[in-house]
Amino acid sequence: MRRTVLGILLAMVMIFACMPQMVMAAQTENADRIRLVYTNTNNISDIKDTDGDGRAVNPNIVINDIYGCKLNITDLIKENNTLKASGRTVKVRAKALKKRAKTIARKKAITVSKARGDVSYELAGVTKRQYGKFFKVDLMTGKITLKKGLKKGNYKVKVNVMAEGNAGYRAMTKPVTVTMKVK
Repeated sequence: MRRTVLGILLAMVMIFACMPQMVMAAQTENADRIRLVYTNTNNISDIKDTDGDGRAVNPNIVINDIYGCKLNITDLIKENNTLKASGRTVKVRAKALKKRAKTIARKKAITVSKARGDVSYELAGVTKRQYGKFFKVDLMTGKITLKKGLKKGNYKVKVNVMAEGNAGYRAMTKPVTVTMKVK
């Protein structure tokens, strides 16, 4: 019985001693064809920052390995959006608002330039809160609608202009104030 127990123990020791070698053999079977090397991307000429702005010259590079797999190297640093927006002063006749609502084109009320990505608009508020229900801003076009019944006076309408951003630029929101003079 002692021999059997010793034999089993000896066999187990040999199996466990050889197991790491078996695992290593399985892992290194294709070792001559697989190579993983850490590289600083500044050493690759297409990715290197040559003008000192912190961005890669070519931010989208695809490297193919020997098995046909693709490795995308992307410059993940996004720049601030270049959105420029400002509000204008718009004059509206009160007489026209007695009969029906008046829609003002975005170009007459808000100036937008250098936006990166899709632009959308949102009503943020009106200085005279009780008159907030008389104003509406179209999300996609930025048209401002003054509803029927708005009284004479000066109203400051706050609109958020939002640029969605894209692969190279972050999203950005810029608040603008449009002054409505109802006379």
